[in-house]
Amino acid sequence: MRGSGRTIASVAIITEPQEANIACDGQRLISPTTVNLDKATDHSIIITKTGYKAVNIRLRSGVRPFKGVGASFVENTAAWGWWTLGIGTAAGMIVDAASGSMKDLNTTEIYIQLEPGEGIINMTDGDLLKAQKERQDKTKALNKK
Repeated sequence: MRGSGRTIASVAIITEPQEANIACDGQRLISPTTVNLDKATDHSIIITKTGYKAVNIRLRSGVRPFKGVGASFVENTAAWGWWTLGIGTAAGMIVDAASGSMKDLNTTEIYIQLEPGEGIINMTDGDLLKAQKERQDKTKALNKK
């Protein structure tokens, strides 16, 4: 069973420019930072810096096919042994599902390029993944030159 000890994820929050204010789950932080978040619950992260648009991020928890279900299957099969694949693995996966251990967050890093001006930019974890991929693609392109 994945257990409750594995329901915390460390998420790095990086902003450009740095030293932005971050409000997350009652915590007040300054970027860049790392925050420990419960994988089984949704989170609201608000990033502000004077002279820049505020960023409101909704980080959703959910069952991820390869992270949650897959990890639960592999870990319960290893714990209970291949010989009990049906009963032991199923029992462990049921406990993981009930305890929230199968849930996970979609990202372990949040990189935000703050935009000058006023207003609020609303983002979801899907927007973060898209921005992260674009950033990785740009980095690869620069490294090829």
